[in-house]
Amino acid sequence: MEGFSSNWLEEVKLTEDGGVVKRIYAYGDEQDPKPEEGQTVHACYEGRLESGKVFDSSTDPENAFSFDIGTGQVIKGWDIGMGSMRIGEKAELVLAPEYAYGDKGAGADIPPNSTLIFKVEIHKIDDVIAKKFQVSDQELYQQGFEMKDKGNGFFKTKEFPLAYDLYIQSMMNLDKIKEVTKESNELKKTVLQNLSVVSNNLGQYKNTVEFCTIAIDIDEKAVKAYYLRAQARSKLTDFDEALTDIKEAIKIDPAAKNLRDEFENIKSLRLKHLQKQQQTMSSMFSAGLYSEKEVPKSKKVDGLPDFDKSNSQTFFDLQIGEEGTEEFQSGRVVFELFTKQTPKTAENFRSICAGDKELSYKDNIFHRVIPGFMMQGGDITNQNGTGGKSIYGHKFNDEQVWIPHVTPGLLSMANSGPNTNGSQFFITFKETPWLDGKHTVFGRVISGMDIVKEVEKIKTEASDKPSLTVKIANCGELNDDEKLDQQED
Repeated sequence: MEGFSSNWLEEVKLTEDGGVVKRIYAYGDEQDPKPEEGQTVHACYEGRLESGKVFDSSTDPENAFSFDIGTGQVIKGWDIGMGSMRIGEKAELVLAPEYAYGDKGAGADIPPNSTLIFKVEIHKIDDVIAKKFQVSDQELYQQGFEMKDKGNGFFKTKEFPLAYDLYIQSMMNLDKIKEVTKESNELKKTVLQNLSVVSNNLGQYKNTVEFCTIAIDIDEKAVKAYYLRAQARSKLTDFDEALTDIKEAIKIDPAAKNLRDEFENIKSLRLKHLQKQQQTMSSMFSAGLYSEKEVPKSKKVDGLPDFDKSNSQTFFDLQIGEEGTEEFQSGRVVFELFTKQTPKTAENFRSICAGDKELSYKDNIFHRVIPGFMMQGGDITNQNGTGGKSIYGHKFNDEQVWIPHVTPGLLSMANSGPNTNGSQFFITFKETPWLDGKHTVFGRVISGMDIVKEVEKIKTEASDKPSLTVKIANCGELNDDEKLDQQED
């Protein structure tokens, strides 16, 4: 870019931590204001890595890149840096990773944890706040369409970050349309699907899921959105949900070969994932979590018992994090216990929940969380996985019926080998068939899987200890009037 000499005039730290630094090469007119939140900035720029490699540029003032300042359309460092500049000012922005693309990077051009350096010049500032009352729905539609087409151009040249930003700008215009039409919704669906494709290419699979979900809300028969969401969920190892999506896509378009191929691909990936989990968990168990000794099996069943309201129902009031903090969450989990199939184990758990034999899970913590596997708790003596106690005063035997670990949300006993059950248990996040015949499934979650899924998201430390405390703030047994009539979907 022109106007950048070898030496800058002034260097300014724009953040206290030095994560955004501005090097000024030419000052703007002091009489011109700096852009305010909500205003549209038109800027030329050239982006490079610390190595000097240029990864992106837009240097033609007639086609300058534009975005709304302070609205999250661009990386954080741009909002901060551009917000400090005036028209005509030439500056270099040095952005630490946390103000750029962080530990994920952006495609092949921007590796994870990259410091980025941008030469930038603002050519124009529009007052979007005033404009939005003047622009007609048709103009907003046209602007959205043009931004989409510009994004397509960058997508074709695999400049995915730029394509992403332009698609976001397109959505910003389309979201301002007051009288939504079939035509505007169709364009919005297309842009959302384009955003999903770009997000998949950038490895931002959670964004893909979000964009596709909005597209499906617009059109429940959006085959491409189901297809892209299935791919993203597969990348996130949410294989069950991915299979649900791809099946829905096939239902809408049964003749599409690419959908059937993707269905087989997801099934194959799911199987490999389960096999890898099995190998990992088997190694973990042999290292001391659970014994892998052969267990004499009396009877194995193929599936789970049907819901039975006459079974005991118990509850945990879970708390995640410290009350009053930003991370704090809470929710109730209700269990149905398989009283008829696993009477001794179910009664042990029911009694400790109810606290009717001087033993209780109240104020107990979940000491171990393994995403994609399970959350373990119930050590009512030591709270670290080394203790526990049953209502029978000793370790008690496994049940005579082995119910399979075929779904998320199952209650199963933790043990150290055959016939060594106490008070420790775990709740599954996924199906765990490698545990069949070794651990007694004695119940299931019938309400509150949403809070269980929140536990699965918690980062863990050494020995799989959750970084946030997961506590059973209260527990008990539901009486007949309080019992749920059916299992939640």
